[in-house]
Amino acid sequence: MPRLWILSDQHEEISPETVRRFDPPDFDILVCAGDVCEGDVRGCVEGVARVAAGRPAVMVLGNHDYYGLPIDRAALVARKIGLPLGVHVLERSSIEVGGLRFAGGTLWEPFALQDGAKPDLTDILAGTSPSFFAPMPSAPFGEPVQVEDADGSRPATFADIRARRLHTLAAIAAGKADVIVTHYPPVREDLGHAGGAATWIHGHTHTFAREVVDGIDVVVNAVPFRLFADRMVVDVRPRQRPVPGQAP
Repeated sequence: MPRLWILSDQHEEISPETVRRFDPPDFDILVCAGDVCEGDVRGCVEGVARVAAGRPAVMVLGNHDYYGLPIDRAALVARKIGLPLGVHVLERSSIEVGGLRFAGGTLWEPFALQDGAKPDLTDILAGTSPSFFAPMPSAPFGEPVQVEDADGSRPATFADIRARRLHTLAAIAAGKADVIVTHYPPVREDLGHAGGAATWIHGHTHTFAREVVDGIDVVVNAVPFRLFADRMVVDVRPRQRPVPGQAP
């Protein structure tokens, strides 16, 4: 079974002069669930490649990683940078790496706030409240997240983010993956779109947790958390798939 080394939320922008160095475990594929280096797509991908140290990696971009470029352009740039480095960037997509099929993307989180009140930062980091706030003229979510249309770049709207979230769930369901990777954690309803995947890896909540929910192993291992497990490896057995040309 392929061995996945799991981590997320390195936030290398906080102290670039003291970027954390890892003592890697025995692993086959590095899986990074986003928020690697704020506003620096190249730094994100190269940072993951550095940690993988020549082994294949699968990653998604986190919300902070998008601060420098519009969402679609950032994802495209990340993919192009990652290919020669052995880093596979998921964004509403799926791919096979090392005998496992992965599907996912940033996902973004559902909007539960009705009154526009700004949630407490502790609630955001715990994953109990959305991180996007009431609309503002320059940054509708309190974060500089941009999209592009025919008129150029503009701040993302609630509708933009909701559409991307639904598109990501559709890509996950169609991917028939063994492993799902998102930056934002899934809510219970999302697990119904897993398409038979046995493992769902996420970041964003700055915690460590591993729980089987509705038969899916849901894992987060964020670097900033005091209980971060720097040698966290999960074994995943590939599902049986029909051989082309043979009856299932």
